[in-house]
Amino acid sequence: MRSHTFKRTIIPAAIAILFLIIGFALMPHVNLQFAGVSQISRSEAREIVDQFADARQIDLNEFYDDQYFFYDYSGIDYLTRTYGVEKVIEMAKSEEVPLAYWEFTFYRNVPRDRQAELYIFRVSPTGRLIKYQHQLPDSALGANLNEQQALDVATRLASKWPAIHFHDFELENASSVEKTRRTDHIFRFYHKTHDYKGGHLVFQVQISGDEISNVVSHFQEPENFISASGLVGGANLLFNSISVGLYALIFLITVIVFLQKYHAGLVSVRNGLRIGALIYITYALQAIFLWDIFGMGTQIGAIGLLHKKYIIFGLMLTTSVLFIFLHSFSAWIVGDHIIRSENLPLLSGIDSLFNRRFFTKNIGKELPIGIAAGATIFGAIQVFYYILINWTDAVPRIVPNEGILFSYKNIFFGAIATLIFNIIVQETAYRKFLIPYLYQKYKNATVAIIAAAALAAVIGIFFNEQHVFWPTYWSLLPYFFIALLQGFVFWRHGFLAALTSNAVTSLISFCAPLIASDAWTYNLTAFNFIALIVLLLVVGIIAFYKGKFITFASNKEPAHIRRIKEQTRMQKELEIAQKVQLGLLPKDKPELAGYDIAGMSYPALEVGGDYFDFIDLEKGNLGLAIGDVSGKGVPAAIY
Repeated sequence: MRSHTFKRTIIPAAIAILFLIIGFALMPHVNLQFAGVSQISRSEAREIVDQFADARQIDLNEFYDDQYFFYDYSGIDYLTRTYGVEKVIEMAKSEEVPLAYWEFTFYRNVPRDRQAELYIFRVSPTGRLIKYQHQLPDSALGANLNEQQALDVATRLASKWPAIHFHDFELENASSVEKTRRTDHIFRFYHKTHDYKGGHLVFQVQISGDEISNVVSHFQEPENFISASGLVGGANLLFNSISVGLYALIFLITVIVFLQKYHAGLVSVRNGLRIGALIYITYALQAIFLWDIFGMGTQIGAIGLLHKKYIIFGLMLTTSVLFIFLHSFSAWIVGDHIIRSENLPLLSGIDSLFNRRFFTKNIGKELPIGIAAGATIFGAIQVFYYILINWTDAVPRIVPNEGILFSYKNIFFGAIATLIFNIIVQETAYRKFLIPYLYQKYKNATVAIIAAAALAAVIGIFFNEQHVFWPTYWSLLPYFFIALLQGFVFWRHGFLAALTSNAVTSLISFCAPLIASDAWTYNLTAFNFIALIVLLLVVGIIAFYKGKFITFASNKEPAHIRRIKEQTRMQKELEIAQKVQLGLLPKDKPELAGYDIAGMSYPALEVGGDYFDFIDLEKGNLGLAIGDVSGKGVPAAIY
C-alpha cells in the first residue's frame, strides 16, 4: 500500500515541483512575453495620459477610448533574429528600445470618413510617455510654417520630451506635405550611437500647421525586413494551407461520424449541447474582457470603430465560432460513444462532474495527477524552448493572440474564460475524439496517441499561436511535444486529468509574467491563479482520501430514440383503438321499405367521439342511435 501511494503521489509531486522550479527559472530567458512585462497597472498608465492631456488642456471626456497592452511584433522579430532572445528581453526590460507599451486610442463613434480627430497615446511598461498623436482631418485649418520654423518647434519639444535624451539623436530626414489649408512637416531623428545592424531607434515629430500632432519614439527595422524574412513567403503559406486543409478534413470526419451514429440511434446530444453552450458563453466573455482590442486591424467600409466591433462580434458568433461549436459538439458526442463502447476507463472523473458529485474518488484520482502533469508540462515546455533556441536555428516569435495577457479588462476572469474555451476545444477534438477514434481503427494506443499528436501539431501551425517559431517547421515540435504529453495523460489517467493538466499549464504560464511585474494588482492576480490551483488540489486530495469510487450507469439508449419509440408505441395503440372503435359500428346497412339507409364515420384523428348504430325494433320498426361528443381524439372517444 505504501509503495502504491509513493508511486501515485510522492513521485509525481516531486517531479512536478522540480519542473516547476526549472520552468520559472528558464521562462524569463526564453519566452518573449518577458519582452513586455508591464511594471505599472492599466489605471496608472491611464493616469499618465490624463496628466499629459490636462497639461495641454485636451478634453478627452467626449471620446470613446480603447486601452490595451501592445508589442512591437515586427521589431521584436527583427531584433530576436539579430541578437537572440535573452538580449531582446534585456533591451525591453531596460527600455533601451521601446518594444512594448500601453496604447490608448480616443475616438468618436462616427464613420471613418467623418472622423474629425483622433488621439493616440503610448506609455512604456515603466510609465514613460513615448507617443502622443492628435490626428487631424486634412481639411483642418492651420499655419503654413516653412521647414526651418517647423524644425525649431520640433527641436524645442524634443529637447523637453521626458522619454528620450534628445542630444543623443540627430536629424535623419525631413518631409513636408501641403494640405488644403495648412502645411504639415515630419522630422525623423535617429539615435547617434545605437546601431542595430540596419535597424534604428527613431524619434519622430510631426507638425501640422503650427501644432504638434505626432510625437513618437519607436524602433524601425530595415525596410525590407518583412519581405526578406520569409514570414510571407511560399513555405509559410504552404504550411498554413496544409494546416487549414487538415483541420477541414478532421472537421468533416467528425461531423460525418456523428451524423452516422445519431441516425443509427447510438448517441445522445445533451452533454454535447452543454459543451457547445459553454463554448459560446466563454467566447462572449473573452470578447467582453478583450473588447478594446476586438476587431483591431479590420476595416469594414466607413463604419465607425465602435459599430465595427459589434458587427465583427456578430459575424464571429455566426461563422468561426459556429464551426468550432459544431466540431466540439460532434467530437464530444462521438468520443463519448467510442470510449464507452470500447469500455475504456477514461470518463469516470468527467461523469462525476456531470452528475454533480464533486468529492468522489473518481475526481480524486484525476484532479491531483492532472495538476502535477500540468506543472511538469509547463517546466518541460521551457526546457524544450531552451533546447530549440540554443541548439538549433529556431527563433521564437511573439504574435498578437499570445501577447494579450495585460490587455484583459479583468485579467483573472478574462484569462479564465479564454482558458476554458481553449481547453474544451483542444482536449475534446484531439484527446477525447481523435485518440479513441484512431485507437478504434488501429487497436494500438501508442499509434493513436502519436498520430493524434502529429495531426494536432500540423493543425496548430495555423490555429494555435501559443508556441510560434521561425522557420515555421520548428513550431511543429513544441505542438507535437505538448500534444504527446497531453495524450499520455489522457490515456493513462482520464479525460478530466487531461483537462486539468492543460488548464494548469496555462494558469502557471499566466502567473510568471504577472509575478515579474512591480504592479501589486498584477501580483495579486497571479496569487489568485495560484490559489485556484491550490483549491483544485485540495478538492482532489479530499476526494481521493474521503470519497468513494462511483460507477455511473450510462443510459445507452439516447433520449431522442426513447421519444421516437414512445411515439411509435402510442401510434400503434391508437391504430388498435381505431380498429376497435370502427369495429363497433354497424357493418351492414338496414333494409327498410321505402328507404335507402347507410352510414359511415371518418374520425378527424385516429379515434374520435362520433358513434352511430341501427337497432331493429318490433313490428319492422328501425331505431337509429347517433352520438357526437364535442372535441376530437382520445378524450372524445373515452367520453
